[in-house]
Amino acid sequence: MSMSTVVRRVTFDGAATPPEPTATEFPVAFPFFQQSDLKLTRILLAGTLVPMVLNVDYTVSGEGRSSGGAVKLTLELGSDEDLVIERIVAPKQETDLSNLGSAYPEVVESGLDYQAQLSQQHEDLLGAFDPTHARVPKLGENEIDGSGAYDARSNKISNMANGVATQDAATVGQITGLIGGIIVASSGVPGAFTQYAGSPPTADSSLKNVIIVVRYATGPSVAMICLEQATGGTYDWHVI
Repeated sequence: MSMSTVVRRVTFDGAATPPEPTATEFPVAFPFFQQSDLKLTRILLAGTLVPMVLNVDYTVSGEGRSSGGAVKLTLELGSDEDLVIERIVAPKQETDLSNLGSAYPEVVESGLDYQAQLSQQHEDLLGAFDPTHARVPKLGENEIDGSGAYDARSNKISNMANGVATQDAATVGQITGLIGGIIVASSGVPGAFTQYAGSPPTADSSLKNVIIVVRYATGPSVAMICLEQATGGTYDWHVI
């Protein structure tokens, strides 16, 4: 068997018309040595990842072929689900060449192919081969691009740069700076709430984006922010 493709994962969309190619049978266009090398995961509508069990939730055919194989699901893939098929091999080396014995080419090639598959697995995590796929190592067994979330296992993510794009993570410094810019008392002192008893002052441009706390004689206190209305030029208090 040779390794002519760098692909080790494929995703099928249950909403495809027609299903790809059916709702239970899906091609695997990359080689794998054993049936257990393939790991299947259903992605439900809410993004929940459901690991599947070999010979319970699906069967596999085509192991050992350079052209790949296929999987067949026990239950159809729903139209609101996705199916992820990926090859995961154990980081080991089981090719044993006897001293002064015969070294059959297919035995050597099989060992090299296994290491190539393991290298592709690492590349998929680190993105060294294709810079557009660069990423940190996945932190959970079932973490899949676009679904679920990273599990930092109670560790901090430190030394981050400030986020720029809308989907970037924000730092604590960015958040506190944003809050400090909004929470400005009418006295002009950043980071302070102005408290009023009974009712807020008249909303106008001088109080734009100011947050206040109104304390009532009975009932809980209420935090409000002064915002410009959609019509422009007029302001009103909104409970937050």
